[in-house]
Amino acid sequence: MREEIYQFTPSEFSPRPFEVELAGISYCDGTYHIIRNHSSILCMEYIIAGSGTIETPEGIFHPSAGDTYLLHQGEHHNYYSDKKNPWTKIWMNCYGDLVSNLLSSYDLLHTHYLPKTPTESFFRDILTIAQTIPGSQAADSICLIFHKFLQFIYMKKRQMSLTPLPSTVSFMKHYLDEHFREQIRIDDLAHQVYLSHSQVIRLFRCYLGTTPIEYVENRRIEYAKIMLKNTRLPIREIAEQSGFSDEHYFSGYFKKKTGISPRTYRS
Repeated sequence: MREEIYQFTPSEFSPRPFEVELAGISYCDGTYHIIRNHSSILCMEYIIAGSGTIETPEGIFHPSAGDTYLLHQGEHHNYYSDKKNPWTKIWMNCYGDLVSNLLSSYDLLHTHYLPKTPTESFFRDILTIAQTIPGSQAADSICLIFHKFLQFIYMKKRQMSLTPLPSTVSFMKHYLDEHFREQIRIDDLAHQVYLSHSQVIRLFRCYLGTTPIEYVENRRIEYAKIMLKNTRLPIREIAEQSGFSDEHYFSGYFKKKTGISPRTYRS
């Protein structure tokens, strides 16, 4: 694996409201896998080529060429490149109060995956600054680019939200929302919409960025969170009511998704 990485020197007046930790380009291989527990940084990336997976509180997504994603401060970061078709990606890690304040202002704190959102030019500008402006002065110029980047994403997200889902995809999503606590097979869903198994997966991933099974498991986790916080039911029973047939699998999957166990989340 090869990387071009630029490290930034924090200001002598730190903590400032906006700081850049690292930026660069990664030419990943099949072993690329990053995990951060309760991350102190915002990780923002644009995929130039290849594919991979990000696991977020919003769901599991598979960014590929032309996609952008955000992994937020305070979250559990878990992302990895496809073994056979690894990512080439351009990225920046930043932190500070201004980061979270701007994300909140643009209603992006819970946004992670932005398919077909062409943001590469913003990242290229950031790398140009890293190469030409010395030391901590670079962060001031990059902060302006970061603000424009969020404005651009905000507008693209609004455009996406105004575009209705195709009727078949909308039906499948509604069906899964209604039946996620049941045992669902993709073949059952395919039968509902008169499509093949592979067509269902392709359509769902194209419009919602994830597979039907991953969508269902994410809905189950969100339901389990509500039950953990608002009831005193045993974890075994919550797992069952959420659609997980096995308490141990539920606990392991919950920790993988959130970074903590169900018991810790409840407390």
